[in-house]
Amino acid sequence: MSMPPAIANTFLFEMMKSKSKDITLAAIYALGEGRCQADNIIRELERLSQSDDMEIKIAAIKALGRIYR
Repeated sequence: MSMPPAIANTFLFEMMKSKSKDITLAAIYALGEGRCQADNIIRELERLSQSDDMEIKIAAIKALGRIYR
């Protein structure tokens, strides 16, 4: 089942704020695969790219790189 991009992006944006590291990482990877240009998602990825958790930091930076390609 597919979702309209706006709904999927909203859902993934909320998942990025999860307390679970695995869910946060999965949401970051999923957002990085798309071409999302929503400002709130890009701001959240930029915030996560400054994380103390190296795995989240790397995932966020990679997602931003894929978005800006």
